[in-house]
Amino acid sequence: MPVRRKKIRLGDEVEHTITGLKGVVTAKTIYLNGCVQYEVQPRDLHQGMIVEAAWIDEPQLKLILPTKQKKKDKPRHGGMRNHPPKRK
Repeated sequence: MPVRRKKIRLGDEVEHTITGLKGVVTAKTIYLNGCVQYEVQPRDLHQGMIVEAAWIDEPQLKLILPTKQKKKDKPRHGGMRNHPPKRK
């Protein structure tokens, strides 16, 4: 039976299981062949410079800290609405 993994979302903090690279997910790409990759931006600086983000395959990532997701607003469907009362 396949192992169920927690879904990775943009803003989550993840760790690359092979290299130990930790960072925040900033982008997601889904290819036609079914491969899913995430762009991981490290928080650390190297000699005062920003470290370049890396694209990593989904099975090689471990979720460390999920981002707090905002509650979704109720969908607006249009249609009927209340009209102001008619003037006399």
